[in-house]
Amino acid sequence: MNMGLSRNKARVWLVAILLLAGGLRVGMLSAAMDMSSRHEPMWRCTTPDTTEYVRLAGEIQKGQFCTKYGRGEIFRTPGYPLWISALPEVKPVGEPDPKMNTVSQGPFGLRLAGLLLAQILLDLVTVWLGYLLARRLSLSRRAGLLAALILATSPLLIASSVRVLSDTLFLLLFTAAIVLLLRWVLRRRGATTIDLQFVGVLLAAGAY
Repeated sequence: MNMGLSRNKARVWLVAILLLAGGLRVGMLSAAMDMSSRHEPMWRCTTPDTTEYVRLAGEIQKGQFCTKYGRGEIFRTPGYPLWISALPEVKPVGEPDPKMNTVSQGPFGLRLAGLLLAQILLDLVTVWLGYLLARRLSLSRRAGLLAALILATSPLLIASSVRVLSDTLFLLLFTAAIVLLLRWVLRRRGATTIDLQFVGVLLAAGAY
């Protein structure tokens, strides 16, 4: 069923694909940097949503989750701001550049490069999970490698991983839930009802 592709060869190819995925994402992150902006060289990786996510992360650090009007937030879920709030706080340097829609114009500074590098690592895990998912569905290591290659080189995934948005984290949780669910459905070796419980946890986390 694996068309002559041994496990060791598949692992070598998978490592190569993961290195390619990492290289493309780090390259995109480097290209997005604007070193002419001393106050916020990563501004190209941000959006108006980014500013709100970072502000809510600051609210979480203070033990609340409120809109800028002081009311409880109902539009956005707390999961991604919680992920951001786990990062160390960095105070802004000097006066913020007024032309930037920046995350450093509030009391909550952010080490953007660290966050984006962490998201790139999460995206590499998603590429690996894509390999597992395709391999288990098709019983073919070649199909798994093709799926991983598609995910590794997808322009949308590459761009998403270097933006301060929730897409990368959600995709990882959702894909992991599907992989575990498929493991239980196919009764793979070692599959137990605990897998289903983890599926529920991952889906719930993704919903937040």
